[in-house]
Amino acid sequence: MPSSIERLREAEKQLEEARREPVEEVVENGLTGHIVDSIEEATVTLPRVMALDRRAVRRRFEERFTATRMVNDYVKVYNLLLARADVKLLSKQAEPLHRTAAELANEPSESFH
Repeated sequence: MPSSIERLREAEKQLEEARREPVEEVVENGLTGHIVDSIEEATVTLPRVMALDRRAVRRRFEERFTATRMVNDYVKVYNLLLARADVKLLSKQAEPLHRTAAELANEPSESFH
């Protein structure tokens, strides 16, 4: 039977992992930023953050978070779901869906410069 201290350490570990997961989905440590656990770490890490290649950070953002990329991913998921369900769309039904997705995918992304 685990001791109270072991249970506390395990709970602490789970809490830290749960706290970091959302950050790691957005920040790629060393590429688009740095993940730190304290003010002291942030202070020491700041010069490395300031030295990041802003163009590389922007490129990575464009690859991961633009409306175009997200629309393309949604279309892929919808197509997979339709294929699994063995849904057969008539061409006159499918054309408006395809056109709408293509139009969305070609829209300029909403970006901040």
